[in-house]
Amino acid sequence: MDQLRNALPRGISFSKTLPGSVSLASKWRQLYECAILELDPSKLLGRITEARHAILDRAEEILTRPSCDEHHALIAALRTLRLREKEFAQTASGNARKGNTSETSGMR
Repeated sequence: MDQLRNALPRGISFSKTLPGSVSLASKWRQLYECAILELDPSKLLGRITEARHAILDRAEEILTRPSCDEHHALIAALRTLRLREKEFAQTASGNARKGNTSETSGMR
């Protein structure tokens, strides 16, 4: 979880809305926040995918202003989603190994 906190740039609030095109700006933030806060493993990958699509759609939309704060926030959000996805994969593979170990030890 420390990696997730460190991936977020200081001074950028993912909750604040921006003037103009607010619906798209806030949509990616809401989906992103849902993805990083999701605790249900059965929903996590779907939330990550949905957030990633919204982030990429928004990044495409603001491509003409690559130095804006939101652009940096989008990059940080994608980086954090990748970390969350890796964390999930490691947890899932660890649980799978534990399951295989307990199944095989029960057969002996």
